[in-house]
Amino acid sequence: MSLNRDASIARDPIKKATYFLSFMKGNKTKGWTRMQSEWLQDVEDRTELLPRTRNAWQVMEHNFKQAFIDYAVKEKAQDELHKLRMKEGNIDQYIADFQLLAMDANVDLDEPTVLQLFYFGLPTGLATKCIFNDLPNNFDSWAKAAQKNQHGWLLLQTLK
Repeated sequence: MSLNRDASIARDPIKKATYFLSFMKGNKTKGWTRMQSEWLQDVEDRTELLPRTRNAWQVMEHNFKQAFIDYAVKEKAQDELHKLRMKEGNIDQYIADFQLLAMDANVDLDEPTVLQLFYFGLPTGLATKCIFNDLPNNFDSWAKAAQKNQHGWLLLQTLK
């Protein structure tokens, strides 16, 4: 709605909520959408149905989050962080995946236990090279060390 913040649809909570509902498609949302549409119609006629400190859009947004947002995202991301390993020598993908999961898990990348997870996700030889060559102490230095040492590590792997 940032693009249309001057439009009347963005300024009117009921119009905004109705517009939002127009995007809801599919069998899994049909009942919820119908129920919210009926509630909006009632609110238009009887504004006292709204909590004193909220408008129709705020209530709709809250109801949506209650009905559809996966509150286990954080726990799933933490679990995935523990399982994540670098694959096929692709350090850039590993770093990107690690950062995204850490963001979803709401953890600090520079926290020692998180750095330890990053370390254990690297192949042993590469992790060892990073420690001996660069002494990384935060996430950025670990990521740079892994990228820098990857080429030498891959060369050693091909010679074996």
